[in-house]
Amino acid sequence: MPQSNREELFITTKLWNDDHKRPREALLDSLKKLQLDYIDLYLMHWPVPAIDHYVEAWKGMIELQKEGLIKSIGVCNFQMNRPGNPGD
Repeated sequence: MPQSNREELFITTKLWNDDHKRPREALLDSLKKLQLDYIDLYLMHWPVPAIDHYVEAWKGMIELQKEGLIKSIGVCNFQMNRPGNPGD
């Protein structure tokens, strides 16, 4: 496979819902596996309001973004009609 400059790639990975209590550790694991210094987009996968770890996970993702380990954050598989959006 030809070599690419990292800047030419847009890398996305997910924080799975069973890792919502440990966003930093999950991201560091992903970075190690991918052999990267940062992720372009880190998505919180399937936030579950009934479990209620997603708010703290979102705050943790914001901190990781401030540290430069993530460029952008978002959610996937999230129902917008539910109260308590992560960004509230």
